[in-house]
Amino acid sequence: GKPIPDKQVYTLQSIVKEAVEIGLIPDPEVIEQDRARLSIVLRELNALPSGDMFEEIASNFNDLLLSDHFIDLVKERLRDMADRDLDARRKRDVSGEYTEEDVLEMEKCHEREREDLSRLISYAQLLLKEVRALGAELEASQLEIVRSICQVAMDPKHTTEEETAM
Repeated sequence: GKPIPDKQVYTLQSIVKEAVEIGLIPDPEVIEQDRARLSIVLRELNALPSGDMFEEIASNFNDLLLSDHFIDLVKERLRDMADRDLDARRKRDVSGEYTEEDVLEMEKCHEREREDLSRLISYAQLLLKEVRALGAELEASQLEIVRSICQVAMDPKHTTEEETAM
């Protein structure tokens, strides 16, 4: 294709920036960074013997696992794997570009990645439960503070702000 003029690029960038600022769309740069970080965590998990140090690695990516678009990124990876598997089978059958061993090896790698994605999702669910519990605990403590403030404010012994602050 032909290149896009600089003026159109700047216009598009400013439109995207405005849309992100008002919350119309998620920030594409953040999504791209998270996509890259998901690739990194999957590579790290793949480099380890099955199950070793999973929590240590996953805990370094808690913000990614709790992000709003984590599940969308997982779905995208799963779709890409399925597309690559189908493409390899077609090329094996039609052009002979891939051998049966190549296809089986790719499917084996993808199966491991699916298992790692599944474990990351389970870990993210656990993190969400912990966040909910912490949120409930924080809410309860804040309500207790408000309750004590209201009790002091309603106490007839305190008539001035200075007395109430003590």
